[in-house]
Amino acid sequence: MLDQVSDVANRDFLTGLPNGRAFYNLAGHEMERAFGLEPMALAFVDVEGLKWINHRFGYATGDQMLCTIAHAIRESVARPELVGRIGGTSFAILLPNAGSEEARFVLAKIQSKLKEQRKRYAQPVTFFISAIACTKAPRNIAELMHEAELRMIRMKNGSRDALEIALVDSSPALN
Repeated sequence: MLDQVSDVANRDFLTGLPNGRAFYNLAGHEMERAFGLEPMALAFVDVEGLKWINHRFGYATGDQMLCTIAHAIRESVARPELVGRIGGTSFAILLPNAGSEEARFVLAKIQSKLKEQRKRYAQPVTFFISAIACTKAPRNIAELMHEAELRMIRMKNGSRDALEIALVDSSPALN
């Protein structure tokens, strides 16, 4: 019973993905395992325009679209357990053993799938994907997540359907 309660507490009720807390823990464990040995990328996907869908067609339609987005992301990665819904319309993806080129390939595939889903709904939804690719896995997930979030905020100013990947060395600032 305790395992069931723990699973419920760590899952996003709508998408079934790990919630923010669970993703943070999973990513932290993965980074500890890989620290300094292999490349790693962390990506954020943020969706804008769902408020309009919720108000125009109802929350059930907006929820269905969030689930569709979660499914499209999850089916595009090698390790779907490392995809989480951070909150609201934000998702996080940890890509172990992925440098900037591998991350770009996976994230471009995700971006393409999300654009296809947008066509199904024929609605003004925008997808922003911001990623940090490290040559060697850093020790601290919090710093990496913070940097990816800052880049996401900057890229939203005036752009639409953006995909950006920053390559960083595993510097002391990220450790």
